[in-house]
Amino acid sequence: MPIEQRGVDTIPDEERTSGPRDLVSILLGSNLCLGVIIFGWLPPSFGLDWWSSVSSIVAGTVIGTALTAPLALVSLRTGTNLSTSSGAQFGVRGRLVGSVVGLLLALGYTALTVWIGGDVMVGVLHRLFGLPVDGVSYAVVYALLAAATVAGAVYGYRVLLTMSRVLAVGMTALLALGVLAYAPHFTTAALPEAGGYLLGSFWPTWLLAAVAAGLSGPIAFITLLGDYTRYISPSRHSSRTVLHATWLGLIAGLLVPQLFGTFTAYAARATLTVAVVATVCVFVGHYAWNAQSALTSFVLLLTAIGTPWAVITLIGFARSRGVYDPDALQVFNRRSRGGIYWYRAGWNVRATVSWVLGACVGLLAVSLPSYEGPLLSLTGGVDCSFILSGLVGGLAYLALPSGRASHPVEAGPQPVRAESGL
Repeated sequence: MPIEQRGVDTIPDEERTSGPRDLVSILLGSNLCLGVIIFGWLPPSFGLDWWSSVSSIVAGTVIGTALTAPLALVSLRTGTNLSTSSGAQFGVRGRLVGSVVGLLLALGYTALTVWIGGDVMVGVLHRLFGLPVDGVSYAVVYALLAAATVAGAVYGYRVLLTMSRVLAVGMTALLALGVLAYAPHFTTAALPEAGGYLLGSFWPTWLLAAVAAGLSGPIAFITLLGDYTRYISPSRHSSRTVLHATWLGLIAGLLVPQLFGTFTAYAARATLTVAVVATVCVFVGHYAWNAQSALTSFVLLLTAIGTPWAVITLIGFARSRGVYDPDALQVFNRRSRGGIYWYRAGWNVRATVSWVLGACVGLLAVSLPSYEGPLLSLTGGVDCSFILSGLVGGLAYLALPSGRASHPVEAGPQPVRAESGL
């Protein structure tokens, strides 16, 4: 299989051969993993019963998907990734805001995946083949997983699509077998070892579960969806069809593994399992817990500052009715100047200031293992940082005076116009 040839440049229409079914396969197959299953264990560990846990996960995921899925249409129109596409709102240089947020989110989630996957793999190999549980074993397994991740990135979209098709079928079958295996021990009652509602009463705890296990899932895709839809041709597939495929892929891809995790929590008392997986790492327990806290904080912080970027990008998409100049978006990548997205020296001050305001509010409202923002008292102790940051960033962008875009310095291709029906 050839190495990926396309970076952030615009993909020609003749190479955009994927379709909505491929989008569903990627979003489903790539999420059927232990990292997503663990999120399904959170509501039971908060003290909720089965039905309350399910309702919080479903409600959060559906709302988060409704807010996130339209981002898929941006790259459908531009043919490039979301970070570059955001140059239409932030300026061709200002799109570096999205590039940095996307890069850091990718690094954070990759680190979590390698860490959790490595711990599980070492544990399984130890029980099956007696592999020593020591620093050397962890180092080798981590290196193998990291190498596999790098290989996937190098070979790019086509490898991911092929793997996702296989995983979508294979992992779904394994999860179904897991349900059958755990069914005799299943209970709908709250877990006694959870010690009651985490926040003292039902509704604050339910809302925390909806945010932590539901909303956070789709929000993690704010910079990723465009990496998949840029390979779909808008001349062959309508915006409505792609949007529906994104909804289906995100909801199914997130709910299937998370609800399986919730099910196993009530069938196998998986709260203890989570504690073991989280603490048995390459170093001693104390250092492993610090590593977990650091990575969790890393992802939460990036989500809080990434959401206003996504909201501003979506507002721009709605205002432009999906009309972009793909050639003008590539000005910075070509190391040239000018174009309709040049604004002031390549930056749209209005969008950048709005993002800064939203990000600051998010940082003041975040709840981390080692830090609690002062705005948490306004939300009952529930981490709504990315909701507040997105709201403030969006309102500021609508309220501030618009920036002035410069005219193109050279003729480019005609802007791509979206169909109606969004």
